[in-house]
Amino acid sequence: MRLTRHLDELRSAADPADLIWAWFRPRRPLRLDGLPSDVADLPGDGRVVPSGFSDPRAGIAAAGMLEAHIGADDLDAVLDDFILEPSDRPTVLLHVDDVRPSDPVPLAVLLVDLAQGPGPRERAQVGRLVAEHLT
Repeated sequence: MRLTRHLDELRSAADPADLIWAWFRPRRPLRLDGLPSDVADLPGDGRVVPSGFSDPRAGIAAAGMLEAHIGADDLDAVLDDFILEPSDRPTVLLHVDDVRPSDPVPLAVLLVDLAQGPGPRERAQVGRLVAEHLT
């Protein structure tokens, strides 16, 4: 019953990204940087699952950048394998989950990542995805 009510609210919201933002506590991804060639190879690694602006369902092109999810058990190895370091000017935004995420991430995870994203392009895609997948 409550889920149905929330879906109805989301479908009818003028700005679904604002509603999702209000429902979920903002999660801060790790802000990392690496060599451009390593960052380009990262989405092909099975331990990393693109999300947010990097998920093809979002329809956003962000060359040279990656937003993704990773399981906590895989984090240290991926940081070492791809020589990723914390950065104030990140090219990789990495969400650390308790377990390795499914590929693709669930639609709800994608919507939250986009709603909490850094720019208007991400937030605009929330409304489009809600209209396409939840109506």
